[in-house]
Amino acid sequence: GAALGTGFRAAQNHDADIVLTLDADGQHDVEKIPLFILAIQNGADVVIGSRMLDHLKGMPFHRKL
Repeated sequence: GAALGTGFRAAQNHDADIVLTLDADGQHDVEKIPLFILAIQNGADVVIGSRMLDHLKGMPFHRKL
């Protein structure tokens, strides 16, 4: 929590247009970052990635919640 808050404040202080967060344990694919940036540049207000998307096919809606 505190590290995210510090990062968000730093982004605000530097007038950042885009803020992206990811875990430092290597479970996020950094090669996908350009896709997130492109989505924002194309008008998205928020972009949320999930490593579970491939596992959601066929899953009942209530399990996705």
